[in-house]
Amino acid sequence: MSFQDPQMSGADYNQEKRQPIITSATYAPSRTPQFAGGMPDPASVSVKALQTDEIARNYRNMSEVQRKATAQLLKDAGFPVPVTGKYNIRVRDALLEAYGEFDTEVRNLAETDPDFFKAGDYDLTKYLRDRTSSGGDAGGPQTIRYRQDPTDAALESSINEVYQELLGRGASKEEARRFSKKIRSKLSQVENMASTTIVDLGGGVQQRTDRPGFDTQSFLYEQLGGTDEAKTRTVFSFYDTFKKALGV
Repeated sequence: MSFQDPQMSGADYNQEKRQPIITSATYAPSRTPQFAGGMPDPASVSVKALQTDEIARNYRNMSEVQRKATAQLLKDAGFPVPVTGKYNIRVRDALLEAYGEFDTEVRNLAETDPDFFKAGDYDLTKYLRDRTSSGGDAGGPQTIRYRQDPTDAALESSINEVYQELLGRGASKEEARRFSKKIRSKLSQVENMASTTIVDLGGGVQQRTDRPGFDTQSFLYEQLGGTDEAKTRTVFSFYDTFKKALGV
């Protein structure tokens, strides 16, 4: 499959630095012949391309909002860049690197899977999002978070269990409601979610690290253990044990 682009026709491919970089690609289906007896134009990939200095200049001329969005897109795709709206050399270089990858990807797809472009225009943004969803560079960590969402009955049962152990009684409806609200708030926070991080070490080997999430019962023990009621029960419990030891 061939490329259609006036900028790229006649390019000196022996001088890589002068070769423009593809910035977008569109499927151009086969067209019927323009005159009787003529041959139809074969399907091709219509591309747009820019020189590297033009890409760098376009980045510099972006608004701060656009530069920040570009940096975020690059970071999400695995490029180690700061997310900033200010002009940043690391972001600029990563952008040029990403365009270089995109150029290679378009050329490979045009040769091996030209029907890929039938899905619609393909540009750097789509490429980087595809790169993000596939985990970015090999070896880059992929993290999966798990949010706990216990039923009301399970939560109330857990609260009552701790109340019984620490205070010798069940939780009142108001106490159960108050602690349920606190616990659900804790469970909704990202830093309290359980997570699994997978790192591709290469050679078909992956390393998995599991991090436990928020511990509801530990939270309740900490919250209730310091109350006056819990302290009083502890004292009486010790006194009862002491009396039994004396045979009183």
